[in-house]
Amino acid sequence: MLWNTSELLNQFDWLTLWSPLFGLLMVGIYVLYAVVTERMAKRGYASTTLLQKFSMLFAIVLYYIGFGSPIDVMAHIILSVHMFQMVLVYILAPALVVYGLP
Repeated sequence: MLWNTSELLNQFDWLTLWSPLFGLLMVGIYVLYAVVTERMAKRGYASTTLLQKFSMLFAIVLYYIGFGSPIDVMAHIILSVHMFQMVLVYILAPALVVYGLP
């Protein structure tokens, strides 16, 4: 094995590894999305389906996994983890966001 990830991650504190402020930002973005789409539906615009809401939620979770979890710290050190992070946040999550829009 090229990297011992437990030794690699033990040098960072919990706030650096899990980024709770970024998690709160992601929760805020999802709440804003829910409020705006509900107000749009009340005004006669197209309403969002349950699948669209779950799609947006899953995209938010993918963004948090990519930028707020230990994957972000490891991506600065290991190239293959960096490429996995890029797949999550540049390929999968934007497609889910587009599908989640009404």
